[in-house]
Amino acid sequence: MTMTLNVYVIVLVLCTVSGDPMGCTYYSTELKYECSARSWTLPLTLSDFDNVPQSLSLVDVNGNLPATNPTATFSGFGAINTSSFDPNSVPTFTIRCYQGGMLIYHAGTFTGLGYFQNVRIQNCEVIAMPDEALQDFGDVNYFGLEGGAIGDMGYDAFKGLNIGPLAVPNPLGTFLLTSKLDNKVLPNGILYALENVTNIVIDNANVETLQTDMFQVSVKLISLSLRHNLFTSLPENMLSSLLGLQTLSIEGIDLECSCDNLWFLDHCQTNNITIRGPVICNSPSTYTNKKAYLYKKEQCPTAISTVDPCENSLPGVSVGTTCLYYLDITAFALLLVSLSLVIATVIITIHTRRQNEDEDSSRSDKEGQRQRKLSGSSFNRVSSISTLEEEVSVVRQGDDISDQML
Repeated sequence: MTMTLNVYVIVLVLCTVSGDPMGCTYYSTELKYECSARSWTLPLTLSDFDNVPQSLSLVDVNGNLPATNPTATFSGFGAINTSSFDPNSVPTFTIRCYQGGMLIYHAGTFTGLGYFQNVRIQNCEVIAMPDEALQDFGDVNYFGLEGGAIGDMGYDAFKGLNIGPLAVPNPLGTFLLTSKLDNKVLPNGILYALENVTNIVIDNANVETLQTDMFQVSVKLISLSLRHNLFTSLPENMLSSLLGLQTLSIEGIDLECSCDNLWFLDHCQTNNITIRGPVICNSPSTYTNKKAYLYKKEQCPTAISTVDPCENSLPGVSVGTTCLYYLDITAFALLLVSLSLVIATVIITIHTRRQNEDEDSSRSDKEGQRQRKLSGSSFNRVSSISTLEEEVSVVRQGDDISDQML
């Protein structure tokens, strides 16, 4: 009985001393904790984690993430030591709701989580986005509201959130919104906090109205995507402050084509901005499902000859006044590969021939030297024989003279 009690005490002590927070599972290959709202006990306290949570996912969420009352969602995370983090893995925080479950958060809910560099809220019915409630994340490389829906959005919902490319393995500087907006509009000025963002994606978000100045602060923007929304025109001069913009995507927009509404075609052509995806008219009826470039060409005489470089049947990408056909791009790539192989073959052939010529030249030099040596020896022998014959001849002549005198 005593031994059994001792074993029970030891097991109880071990369970108390070690082990991650209830409902949290560690995945070592991803350096990530996944904590299920179905079984966790709040607060999630940093000191309870056996491993440092470089990445943390809250899953099966359906309800409130409190800040202080009745208890906080997180505790002690402000003291985290990031020196042991794997530099090849971006610290990521994710909230994923259970089958479109609700999400309620507050100013102070995310206290201490400023070390996360990628932040995702996925498939949640976000009841409201309170002012300044995301400021605890501070500098982030990526912030995404992915799927689900959003109710009310405060004017300062993103205040304190600084989105920009960070020094991480995959620098992005991306703000993504693919959650459907219940109000069908982004509050005027809500994006003013995004001064350093380089990519904005607002796709399939139920946006019915755009404001002229909604992107005016995001002067570092390189890419803007507004695909599959409900608006039918872009406010004139909406892109005027985006001097570094390189690509604009408005695929899936039912455009009301008019000369005024198609101002952006001239703007993109003049500023060498690539328009990705087809730009299609929904009205007037005579141009329904026809390219906006065709309407512009036929209905809107202008000083700038706005033409769709890709208006024929071949698919491609319009870049300024040029159409880069996909077939041409593929053929050009194959040509480059073939040309590289030919150049490599020629270089190898020339190198081989030079080596052979050097070897032949070396052999010829050696043979010439051998022949010269042989020739030199024969000449010496001939010279010696000639000299000997001359000496014999002189001696004979001397003998003849002597005989005569006698």
